[in-house]
Amino acid sequence: MRIHPSYFDLYLTRGLLIIIVGVIVFVLPDIISEYGFYEWVPEMLTFQDFSLLARLLGIGIIIAGHLYIFLIQRTTYLDIKPNMIEYKSGILFWKISKVPYETITDTQVTRSPLNLLLDTGNLLINTSGKDGYEIVFRGALMDDLRIVEHEIRERRRIQKKKDEDRNNGDAGDR
Repeated sequence: MRIHPSYFDLYLTRGLLIIIVGVIVFVLPDIISEYGFYEWVPEMLTFQDFSLLARLLGIGIIIAGHLYIFLIQRTTYLDIKPNMIEYKSGILFWKISKVPYETITDTQVTRSPLNLLLDTGNLLINTSGKDGYEIVFRGALMDDLRIVEHEIRERRRIQKKKDEDRNNGDAGDR
């Protein structure tokens, strides 16, 4: 089972600032002409050239912001496998964490006010022998997080039962 972060959560938490910067750059020529801040225009450019350049740059930033959100949403995921949980994130540089179920000591779901509004949350997975959380999966839908938590509990229970059966079998051989 593989889950991805919510597109809207990524849009509001990561991409919106990039897109706002793009919009500001796009409307910068209008602000300059409205309020007479022509000294902001570099001397080597005419105002028309500056206006065209600013609008193209603004559109480029807006498109790059949308592309960034799309790529992050597609390349970040939590994969529930039979013996471990795998977390992958990144576009150019990947962060990969593989956590076997037997090393998981604690799972926690946190929610900010924005997460409550979007019905999303953050999954924190703590493992034995490590300070902090091994996996922090941000912005997943709550329905997906409930399924993941249930899967982790079930797989840990099965693993614990196998360990107990193995230990009981070893004790009977003596």
